[in-house]
Amino acid sequence: MSVMELIEVLDDKGHATGIARERDLVHRNGDLHRTVHIWIVNSLNQLLLQRRAEDKETNPGLWDLSCAGHIVHGETSLEAAVKEIAEELGVWVTASDLRYVFSSRSLQSHQNGRLIDNEIRDVYLVQKDIPLGDFKVQVEEVAEIAYLPLSDFCRKVRNRDKDLVPHYDEFETMCRYLLPSCV
Repeated sequence: MSVMELIEVLDDKGHATGIARERDLVHRNGDLHRTVHIWIVNSLNQLLLQRRAEDKETNPGLWDLSCAGHIVHGETSLEAAVKEIAEELGVWVTASDLRYVFSSRSLQSHQNGRLIDNEIRDVYLVQKDIPLGDFKVQVEEVAEIAYLPLSDFCRKVRNRDKDLVPHYDEFETMCRYLLPSCV
């Protein structure tokens, strides 16, 4: 992540406005913008989770989905997803490895309202066997990674586990999608 990355500002319907602002300003203003969330699941039905670095602006030290990031101005959602996996996790996937699942809107306030995350999340799934040893995490973003059986993850979501980033709406939707018998 670069402090100077420019993010496309969206209108209330999620359409591009042609306005691009620095990421920090987008969050200060609460501008609607687009992000990508990527779920990596292996053939053993285990979800790759990342524990966020302790100095992250939002949800430090909590366990999150495999990978996430902002879509910068001029970039497609799919391009952003491929880029974020390479940057955060140090592995290469191709666009054909990613399956778009859904988009959802989220509004969260952090740091006593100084950071407003008003986003549309494009959620992708990668179903691929990637050994933990193949990942080279970006230490500024990720403290550690681990595979967790989907059933255990879905149980944590149902129980509103305080060690998880509170994206429960997305987590519940993906649990129903990936493991319908578990929900």
